[in-house]
Amino acid sequence: MLQALFELARESIEERLYNKKFGGYSNKQLLYNEHQGVFVSLYLNGQLRGCGGYIEIDQPLYKSVYELAKYSAFEDDRFYPITIIDYEDISLELSILSLPKPIKSLTEIKLGTHGLILKHAKGNAVFLPHVASSNNWDINRTIYELMKKAGLSKDDLSEASWYSFTSDRVKEPSSE
Repeated sequence: MLQALFELARESIEERLYNKKFGGYSNKQLLYNEHQGVFVSLYLNGQLRGCGGYIEIDQPLYKSVYELAKYSAFEDDRFYPITIIDYEDISLELSILSLPKPIKSLTEIKLGTHGLILKHAKGNAVFLPHVASSNNWDINRTIYELMKKAGLSKDDLSEASWYSFTSDRVKEPSSE
């Protein structure tokens, strides 16, 4: 279904990894012209190896995937840049986001269904919908972890703005 986007993500990474010249976007990739938020996640042996995303965006999905694949592979400062050896075992995942909606009450949050955006003058943070459930967090722990990620204290909670979104999470088809 999204094979052209996975091919584009791989081309983006290979462009830097192998010092290849990118040949441009294919007609199939240009079909993904919607302006949608997206995250590109890289996994090595089942463990997160890099991730980057745009929540709200003013460019087509295919351009975002191209940029974010490169960012996730080489610029996510939580990880060292991938190597040629790593790349052989890297798998990709795309999370294509719905438009964020404001949350009036934190009781509206459905863990495992909603991704969360925290906005505050001191810092912002995002969790994709699967983060809380994959870590077995309840709502209080999820809020705590998101605030910690944003560099905020519990005293900042009353001044925070919250948004939710959903995402279609698609793993790269196996080449085996």
